[in-house]
Amino acid sequence: MSSMTPTSGWRPFRIHTATLSARSLKMHAHAGRVCSLDGNPNGMKASEQFLAYDEEAKTCTIRIDFLNTMAVFPIDHNKVDFSIVDAGDGKSEMTWAFSSQIKPWAFFLWPVIRLGFGFFVGQIIEELVYYAENDAPHPRKVKALTTAGAAA
Repeated sequence: MSSMTPTSGWRPFRIHTATLSARSLKMHAHAGRVCSLDGNPNGMKASEQFLAYDEEAKTCTIRIDFLNTMAVFPIDHNKVDFSIVDAGDGKSEMTWAFSSQIKPWAFFLWPVIRLGFGFFVGQIIEELVYYAENDAPHPRKVKALTTAGAAA
């Protein structure tokens, strides 16, 4: 198996990213990046920090904090645990364990939030599979980048 590939090529909402630390993740456990979610320099952003990373075991844990959100945004932060294992025959199996810390006032919205996450994570997985199988960004990603470029 090769090293984990950056997701910037396949996630549709990642229009602009900036590395927080250029040093090795083994040296700086809190390395990560800040990603624009809407293409607006002053708009909503996701700040991703690696909490744990093990290249040999092919595992990592990322915390995602949201910046420049409206007061009614219900999520405080997300945490994602990733693992990749060799499935044989040149294939790999990736597992995501996703959890959200929602703001106390948003607990009554949890069923709706959960449905939205299911859709959102489904799109991410679809785009990852497309990227892995075609070595190219998903057409939805290309369209999002083209639209964002035209709006800039």
